[in-house]
Amino acid sequence: MFIKDYFNIYEKFSKSSNLLRKFSIISQKQAICKYLKLNKNFVINNINYCFFESEENYLISVFTNDNLNYIHINSRKTKEYPRSFENQENFEVFLSIFATISVLLNLNYQINNLNDSRLLLKQKEKIEDIAYCIYYDEKFNLNLSNYINDKLSYIKNIYYFGEDFLFCLFKNFYLKNILKEDLFKILNIDEEDFKKLYSHFKLKIKKNISDENALNRLKGEL
Repeated sequence: MFIKDYFNIYEKFSKSSNLLRKFSIISQKQAICKYLKLNKNFVINNINYCFFESEENYLISVFTNDNLNYIHINSRKTKEYPRSFENQENFEVFLSIFATISVLLNLNYQINNLNDSRLLLKQKEKIEDIAYCIYYDEKFNLNLSNYINDKLSYIKNIYYFGEDFLFCLFKNFYLKNILKEDLFKILNIDEEDFKKLYSHFKLKIKKNISDENALNRLKGEL
């Protein structure tokens, strides 16, 4: 599957709304930095970050629309990182911040490296300037090491594909909108990982459906 295919699946099964504030390329650096720092958790929770290895040459893929925000960092390509970063994890954190700012600027792209001409020089310089400002702020950390270092393969799948992406898939499996065999194919998992992932999400899925039903009943009474 291509990286874009995963976004298309996410878009098909998700019912999210894009709640993030969007800026223009001419917005002041200080305004974007302030918004990101003050709303760090909110921003992170409204973007699906994934890091699965892809044979495509894209280093970063950013897809954003009126409903969804999806960022993919190709962990196959981050194994070789610039000397300015201590390790792969730090490089991925920086790339995640770079891509997050791109979402806030309402940009969609797939690039092979940070100097890829598919991202205009003006855009790249602005994003990079803000990204370094945020990167050196210790308050902003995606805590990727919790997933990278975990030996449990089903936990690593959350790092690879993103929490919300997996939640959407397993919710639709629960609702019988998608087959188990399709999940195996999309996620490249076995029966054991399936059971553990499904167990991880099941209570959250039931609560989400219960909340949706309660909201629909309330709307019907108005």
